[in-house]
Amino acid sequence: MEENLTAQQGAGKNKKRILLAAACTAGAILLIYLALCVYVGATRTVLPGVGVDELDLGGLTQEQASHAVQQWAAQRYDGVTYTLRCGGSSAQLSGKHVMVDDAVIARNAYMVGRGEPFLKRGAVILAHIFGGRTSIPARPGLDSEGVRAFELAMEQLGRAENTPLIETVWSVENYVLVVTRGVTGRTVEEEQARAELALSMTQPGDQTVEVSVINVLPQPVDFKQIHAQLYAEAKDSFVDEEKYEAMPHVVGIDFDAELAAREFESLAEGETMTVELTVTMPELTQEKLHRMLFRDVLGECTTSISGTENRLNNVIVAAKAIDGVVLMPGEVFSYNDTLGPRTTAQGYRPAPAYIGGKTVDDIGGGICQDSSTLYLATLRANLEIVERVNHMYAVGYVPDGLDATVAYNAIDFRFRNDTQYPICIDARVNGRKITVKILGTKEQAFTVKMVTQTLSTTPYQVIYKPDHTVPVGKTVVDTTAYTGRKVQAYRCVYDANGALVSKTLESTNNYRHRDKVILYNPADAAGLGLVDKEGNVHSTVLPVVPEPTPEPEVPEPVTPAPEPAPEPEPTPEPEPEPEPTPEPEQGQETAGPEPGTESEQEQTPRPLPEQDPEEVQPENSEGETAA
Repeated sequence: MEENLTAQQGAGKNKKRILLAAACTAGAILLIYLALCVYVGATRTVLPGVGVDELDLGGLTQEQASHAVQQWAAQRYDGVTYTLRCGGSSAQLSGKHVMVDDAVIARNAYMVGRGEPFLKRGAVILAHIFGGRTSIPARPGLDSEGVRAFELAMEQLGRAENTPLIETVWSVENYVLVVTRGVTGRTVEEEQARAELALSMTQPGDQTVEVSVINVLPQPVDFKQIHAQLYAEAKDSFVDEEKYEAMPHVVGIDFDAELAAREFESLAEGETMTVELTVTMPELTQEKLHRMLFRDVLGECTTSISGTENRLNNVIVAAKAIDGVVLMPGEVFSYNDTLGPRTTAQGYRPAPAYIGGKTVDDIGGGICQDSSTLYLATLRANLEIVERVNHMYAVGYVPDGLDATVAYNAIDFRFRNDTQYPICIDARVNGRKITVKILGTKEQAFTVKMVTQTLSTTPYQVIYKPDHTVPVGKTVVDTTAYTGRKVQAYRCVYDANGALVSKTLESTNNYRHRDKVILYNPADAAGLGLVDKEGNVHSTVLPVVPEPTPEPEVPEPVTPAPEPAPEPEPTPEPEPEPEPTPEPEQGQETAGPEPGTESEQEQTPRPLPEQDPEEVQPENSEGETAA
C-alpha cells in the first residue's frame, strides 16, 4: 500500500514537471512571437519573402528596393515588342516606353507586415519564414512617349479598319419632311485595346494584343419628337402694340408620325424618304396685314381757321398733340388726356374764349376747333363716340350739331376704336386750314354723311345800355349776338353702291341765344327811339303807334270801300350787325365768319326719320368754360 502511495506521489510530481515545462515552452514561444512582432516594427528593411514577380526584395531598405526595381524593369522590358493586331492590320509598340513606379513598389514592399496590427505582425513574418511570399503588383504603364505611340498605333489601325458613322438626319424643304437613314460605323475599340495592353505588360517577353472592332449604330429617330418640333397651329399675323407693326404669322404644319415611323423602319441604311407635310396657311399673313395697316382714310374733315394769330397758334399746338396718336382695337381716345393742361409752358397763348357767357381772352382759346374737326372726322369714320358736348353758342367752322367743345377737367371729347384694326390720327395745319384724317383699315367700303335738321331758333334782341363815356352821336357794340338753335344730327351710313344702310340720330344740340348789347350816350336816347311819349327811356327801340285816319264822306247810294290806312312808319332802328364769329373760352371755339370747307350736303337736312327721339345735351351753366 505504501508502494502505491509512493507511485501516486511520483506521478503527481511528473505531471507538475510536465505542466511546468509546457508553460515554460509556451512562454518562450510567446516571447519569441512578441520578439518577432517587435522585429517587424523595428527593422528598416523589407521582410523576407516580399518581392515583385520573380524579384525578391527581402532584406533591402526602401531605397535599395527602389533601385532594384529600376534595374529589374529595365531588364524585363528593354527589347520587348508589343504588337497591336486588328484584322489584317497591325502596329507595334516598343517595351522601352513601359514604366513602373519603383518608389511606390518599394514603399508597398516595405509596408508588408508593418501595416498590420502589432500582434499580427509576427504571423506575417512567420508565414514568410515558412515559405510564404507576398508579391507586390508592378502595375506597368506607358510613359508620355508611349501614350503617344499607342494613340498613333490605334489611328493606324483605325485608318485600315474604321468606317465612319453617319447619323440619321432630317430637314424640311418646301414643306416636305426629308429623312435620310444613318449608316452604321465601325471603329477599333481603343479602351479595350488599352486594357489588354496593360494586362500583357504584366507578362514577360513579347506580347500580341488583339484589338476588337465594334459597330457604332446611328442614334434612333423619334418621329414623335420630330412631330412635336414641327407641329404648329395656323395663327394670323397681329399688330405689335408698342411698335404698331405687323408681326409674323404662323403656318400650320402637321404629319402622321406613326405612319412615318413605320415607313422609316423599312428604309435601308443611307436611303432617303420624304413625308408630305399638311400645311395650313393663316387667313391673315404678315404681308397682308402690313399692306392693310393704316392704308385707308376712314374719315376726314377740313375746317377754316379764323381769328387772331394767337388763336391760330393754339390750333397748331393742339393739332401737333393729337397728330400720330394710334389707337388699338377697343382703345378709347381722350382729347383732354392727350393734350393735358393748356398752359403757356405747352406753347398755348391767350385767345378769345367763352367764360360765363362772355367772350374773353384765355390761355388755349381756339383748340375746340381741333376737337370739332376731329369729331366730324370720327363721325365720317363711323367710329363710336363715347363722350361729346356741343358748344354753348353755335360755331361757324362746322355745321350746327357737328361740333365738340372741351374744357380741361370738365368737358372731354372721347371716342373708341371699335374697328378690328389699329387707327391713327393724322392732324395737320396748312395756312388757315386744319385737316384731320382717321387712318385705318376698311374691311368693307362705306361712306358716312352727316345730316343736320334745325328744329327751332331763338332770335336775339338788340339791347341798348346808356354809358356816359360813349361820345354823343356814337354807339359801341359791347356784346355780339348769337341766334339760339335746337339742332338734331343724323349719322347716315351708305354701302359701296350708295345704298343707305342705316340712319341714326347722333345728337340733339341746344345752342343758346345771346342778345346784342349796344352802349350809347344818354343824350342820344330819343334819336335812337328809346323814349316813349311819357318820357320813359327803354332798353329797346319802341315801335311808333300811328294816328287813326278818318273815313272820307262819299255820296249815296254808293258806299265806296274805305281807303286803306297808311302803313305806320316805325322809328328807325339801327341796322343790326351781322352775326359775329363766336369767341372760344379756354379750350373752346370761335365761330368763324365763313363756314367750314365741309360738304354743303351736311348743312342741307335730309328728311327726318319717322320717329323723332329727344336727346338733349345739357347746356353749360353760368361760369362754365365752353367754346
